[in-house]
This record gives sequence, structure tokens and C-alpha cells, in this order.
Amino acid sequence: MYKIQRIISAAIISALMVGCAQVRSISGGEKDTAPPQVVSVTPEFFTRDFKDHGFSCEFNEFVQLSDLQQELLVSPPLKKAPKVKVRQRNVEVTWTDTLTPATTYIFQFGKSIRDVNESNVLEDFLYVFSTGSTIDSMHCEGMVVDAFSDKAGASLKIALFDSLSHVFTADKRPAYLTRSDANGHYRFDYLRNGSFTLCALSDENNNNRYDIGESIDWKEMVGSAMPSDSTFHRLEISTPRDTVFRGFNFSTDSSGVVKCRYDRWLDAVRVRSQNADSIVQWVANDSLYFSPWKVCDKPVELYVTCGQNAADTVEASYLAGEAPSFKLRQSTSSKMRTTDAVLVSSKRPIALVNDAMMQCFLDSVLISGRSQTANPVQREIIFDRKAGSKYKVRLLPGWITDDCGNTNDTLEFSFSTYDVKELGSLRFKMPECTRKSTCTFQLFDKSRKLVYYAPEIVAAEWVLDHLPAGEYTAFVCEDANANGRFDPLQINPKMKTERNHYYQGSIQVRANWEVVVDWPSW
Repeated sequence: MYKIQRIISAAIISALMVGCAQVRSISGGEKDTAPPQVVSVTPEFFTRDFKDHGFSCEFNEFVQLSDLQQELLVSPPLKKAPKVKVRQRNVEVTWTDTLTPATTYIFQFGKSIRDVNESNVLEDFLYVFSTGSTIDSMHCEGMVVDAFSDKAGASLKIALFDSLSHVFTADKRPAYLTRSDANGHYRFDYLRNGSFTLCALSDENNNNRYDIGESIDWKEMVGSAMPSDSTFHRLEISTPRDTVFRGFNFSTDSSGVVKCRYDRWLDAVRVRSQNADSIVQWVANDSLYFSPWKVCDKPVELYVTCGQNAADTVEASYLAGEAPSFKLRQSTSSKMRTTDAVLVSSKRPIALVNDAMMQCFLDSVLISGRSQTANPVQREIIFDRKAGSKYKVRLLPGWITDDCGNTNDTLEFSFSTYDVKELGSLRFKMPECTRKSTCTFQLFDKSRKLVYYAPEIVAAEWVLDHLPAGEYTAFVCEDANANGRFDPLQINPKMKTERNHYYQGSIQVRANWEVVVDWPSW
């Protein structure tokens, strides 16, 4: 009997031990999603006749600071950035500056304060006090958009300056600062009664004023308003072009061709050699290319100028290979429309072309073709193409000879053309505002390749045919000077930026279908 009891007891103990050894999740309740809450502030909010050199805020939980240098804005700005420390549940702010008398100060912490455990953000926390007997109560608000991308101007520095000249002066500071939110909306509160220059800045270096290369827009004589006033100030930000020549960024390779970025709004770029060799120049996209013509046995120093300014010197050096031949490059896709260009490129400028060494095939049947110049290093191959067919191009050695006497290696490539049933069309219905001033139109495919360009919109409705099925984007540019490109704000004298208007959402082309695109007005 005793033995049986021992066995039963052992079994019970084993069962208990197994149960104790099982891993069970411990429920901690619902996840904390609440931001820190203010418990007390010393001195308290909206203190008048402020005499201290700092303040402290106590929260209901441990807090931390994130991106404080970017997020903290003080209006009016202090000469030296305040010191901010975190002590468990407290944030302490101190400064050494002497505050301006009879002035309302606003400390905006943006998204810098968050709790320690879950990093929940206390957004748009403000601390306001006055060194005078009253708290200023005027406001100013509005919206900022990016004129080029047509997107909301999110997280931009918005400033109120006492004068426009202060925007461009190194030792002047704005009177008030804030930031635009994710929707481009901004608002100033606790302003003094007065008139300001309202300015939006990208302010990449965080110095609270404009520097070359940053985006900007401004509006003069903007008055602060009562809280009940619904005046809304719209700013359209863009990056002004740097009209001062600042040099080229050259790149070279063994082909002896020099490449550099080319800013089309600058004066004409001219290239010459010290030995008066002929120079071939061409532009592709945003790059300028140039090469000495038929100088293949020595390095050549080139002298580059932009307008009246001496830009730089660069050496072009052609390194001949063991075999006087080179590879061609073709830029066709595997499937094309019958109207798409068939382009083939050489590295160096082309001197001779022998189209007898070019073979074009429809399936396996030889057909006639020819080529024509696209630019000094590129040829367009032309032959009759039918929808829904397969083609092959074979370029034999000797088809082209470059200026150094080299000829091409054999290049062979194939492609097919879309069947008519595989293509769709878009019917655009445009608002009247697109015809009141010069507006250009551009359509891009999913890979950002330009599919269609119209220098002017003259009709309320038109159709684009023979488009491959897929996703497209399009935009209209208010091309005020009719130069065919987007022109940003000009600073001196001020000329308003042009605006791009993107169609909101993608445009879907369906095979063998006409899709109507009803463009909204603005």
C-alpha cells in the first residue's frame, strides 16, 4: 500500500513539474500608444513679465528627445541655441541670451519629445511666455506647395521676416519660425500686430535664411491677423537657378570623349584646343559631350569657356586598343511600336557610314533600310515596319568608321512590333485654364521615359493613339515664357516660378480600348 502511495505521489509531483516547466506568454495588456502628457510646467504656461533664463516641463512618464536640432524652433530666434536636458520625466531648457523686452516667445518642440518605452511622439508641443505684460494673439496661416513636383511642401521652414532684405542677409534673423506639416499647411500663433515678409525655405543647412541651391518663395507685406480672420497665404516653392558660372564637373575615359553636366540656362559653352584642333560638341539629356576631331595619337588639352568666363581646362586622351574596332550600343527594347526610333551609338564621333553593311530582316526575309544622323555619335536606322511583326538588324564590320579610323564589331539585335489590338488610346479633356496661357504637356510611361510632348495645348480635347497597355503619368507646365521647359523662381528681379500640374493618380492604358482622362482645373 505504501509503495502504491509513493508511486501516486511521484506521478503527481512529475505532473506539477511538467506544468511548471511549460513556457507561457505573459500578458502585458494593450500596447501603450498614448504620447507623454504634461503634468506641470515651471514657470507656468503664458507667464507674463518673464524674468527667468529657462523653464522645465514634467511629464507623466520617462521621456527622450529625438532630432532636437531640427525640430526645436524658437520665435523670435535666440542668438545661441538653448540647452535642453532630459532628466527622467523632466525636460529642462536654459539659455544665456538676454531676451527682448515686451516680446512674446514661442518654443516649438515639433516631434522631438517622445516616451522611452514605445517612442510615442508628443506632437507640436508649445511653451509660450512674454517678457512684457501681454501675450501677443495675432496669427498667420497658409499652404506651401512644390512648384516643380506639384506635391505638398512638407516639413519646410516657414519664416516671418521684418524685411525682405533680411532673408538674404547673413547677420539677420527671422522674427518668427514654424514648419509646414505633411500636407504643406503652416500656421503661426502668438504674433505681434504688424506686417512681415512671409518666406518658405528648404533651409538644408538650418541657418534660417536662404542660401544658393535651396528652395524658396516669399510674399511681402503680409499682415498678422486676428484669430477669426480666414486669410490664407499660398506659397509655391522652387529652387532658383544659379546664374553664376561655377565650373564644370568633367569626366573622361579612354575613348577621348569628355562629358560634363550642362546647365542650359547659362551662356553658350565653347570648347577649343590650344593647338586649334577641330572640336565636335553635342548635347544629350542634361550632359554636354565634346571630343577633338581626328586627334588620335596624343593627349589634347581643351580650354572650356562659358560666356565670358574661363571655365576650366581638361585633357582628352584617346587610348587605342590592340585591334582597331569597337562595340556598338543599341537602345531598342524587345517590343516596340512601329513609330519608335531604332537608335545605335558609337563611342567616338562617326566619320563614315556604309549602309551596304547594314542588313534588316522581316522574319528571315531581307528588306531594304537606311540610316540617318541622330547626333555625332548616333545613327537612327529606318525601314518600313508593320504591326505585329518580328524584325532583326545586323550591322557588319565597316558599317560605320569613327574619326580615328576604327570600325565597328558585328552587332545583331531583334525586336517585335506591337499588334494593333495590343495598343490603346487616351482621350484627354483639358480645362479652359490650359489654353488661357501657354501650357506644355508631357506623358511618361512607368519607367519615366517620355512618350509624348506637346509644346502647347490648343484644344479642349485630343486623342493619343497607339500606346502600349500599362501605367502612365502626365503633367502640364504653365510655361509662361514659352521656352519649352520649367523655369523656377527668379530672385532679382523677382519673377514668379512656373507651375507643374501632375495628373493625380496613375493613368491606365488598356489594350484595344480608349480611356478618357478628364483633367481637373486649377
